[in-house]
Amino acid sequence: MKNRILIISCLGIMLLMSCYCAQKSKPQSGDESKITLLCWGKNEGNVFRDGGPNMSLVFLPLFFMDEEGRPHPGLLASWEHSEDYTEWTLHLRKEVKWHDGTPVTSRDVKFTLELITDPGLMYETKFFEEITCADDLTCLLRSERPFNALAYSWYGICPAHLLEDLDKSEFFSWEFWKQPVGNGPDRYVRHVPEVMVELEASPDYYREKHKIERVILKFGKNRITELLSGNVDAVSYMLPSEVMKIEKDPRLEIYHGFKITEVFSIVWNHLNPHFEKTAVRRAITLAINRRELYQLLNLPDNTPIFDVAITPGQSFRGEVPVPLPYDPEQAKRLLDEEGWVEVGKGGIREKNGREFRFSILVGSDFVPTTVYIQDQLRKVGIHMDIVTVELSVQRSRHKAGKFDAILARFGSFGYDWGFGGYVNPKFNQLLEAAYRSLNADEFDSNARKIWPIFQKDLPWLFLYPRVNFTVAHKRIRGLKSPNRIFPAQFMEHLWIQEE
Repeated sequence: MKNRILIISCLGIMLLMSCYCAQKSKPQSGDESKITLLCWGKNEGNVFRDGGPNMSLVFLPLFFMDEEGRPHPGLLASWEHSEDYTEWTLHLRKEVKWHDGTPVTSRDVKFTLELITDPGLMYETKFFEEITCADDLTCLLRSERPFNALAYSWYGICPAHLLEDLDKSEFFSWEFWKQPVGNGPDRYVRHVPEVMVELEASPDYYREKHKIERVILKFGKNRITELLSGNVDAVSYMLPSEVMKIEKDPRLEIYHGFKITEVFSIVWNHLNPHFEKTAVRRAITLAINRRELYQLLNLPDNTPIFDVAITPGQSFRGEVPVPLPYDPEQAKRLLDEEGWVEVGKGGIREKNGREFRFSILVGSDFVPTTVYIQDQLRKVGIHMDIVTVELSVQRSRHKAGKFDAILARFGSFGYDWGFGGYVNPKFNQLLEAAYRSLNADEFDSNARKIWPIFQKDLPWLFLYPRVNFTVAHKRIRGLKSPNRIFPAQFMEHLWIQEE
């Protein structure tokens, strides 16, 4: 009996010890909180170097820009500018340190802004002419003409004490980018070459720690395979065709956002007799069912249609002028009025013995879009030949004026494509004023001033804005469309909820 009691007692003690050890070895809540993101097309050499969401995990930018294009303090505590915008004063937070314990100072800001505006790198236009450090926490930027220091919000500030003596000509191959020392919410832990980089929440970050304790940036090539296999939790910059293949998977959530100032458009050659008349350009716009095109391309239902250049703030608030509708009958009437008449039932329109035929230069990625447009124009008597070429060929042909039309992505407020021979000095003046706007309100105001010209002249045809997709497993919470879709950029809003 005593032996039996002794055995039972020993078993009880062993059970209690086992439970205690299991409890002791069990991680505390959040200790194993981890998210794995796919860095498609990148490696440990450029995942932090080239700016963007991943860089902001480790390096704080001066400002954070919201969905309306308005700045919020990042590394800076505050800033001010002179009345004429020729001088900017940047005040740094005093509590921010590099992950090696060194305080962040104005010297780091000066070094980084001079680095990314260096002509040899061309990461950013140099709007300022002089930058000085008034003290450890104050930076002064000056120029003879007004400029916008908020333009430097996208690139994280880098440590001068670790980089200023390195050779700038070797910037793209600095070993620093593989083992970065930052000042942001996450710090470098380790990397496995061509496989992954591991980060952990920094205990010294000046703001509240992220709920996600560890971030794995995994390098891979097949985005769909990585997602479906569970190797990664989220993938950004997925193509619409890829999203179609996985959109019915119950484990996944799809998020989308719009880069409203990058627009896929058709640039017309206004020196070509086919496109010199506004009425003809209007007819072509009316002949294309852009909403149906969006459905064909699997773009979100709320993708905006517009005929003018709009700002992020205007898009966010829904301040978009009513676009031209899909109206092929009106398109036919306009073409008739301009002398482009059908010869025979269902034939190609002619004017003075010339058929309405033209060719369009496109990249191979845009063939589905162009085939759809080709069919739409055929229905109103216009024949469009599709010529697929490399981007470099598009640009060289455009520069030489050797094209009828070009379909490409371009900045709606920039000058990267020019206007295809469209001449309007007032338009050029207003577009430059919008491009050089000094704050979000001024940007919105200057954009509105151009709208009447866009609507009257239709210098080019806006098809659809750039749409970014992120696909994430449903265990990742905190993302939302259309303004919070990049996990790395909005890590502070994310948490993991296991089912």
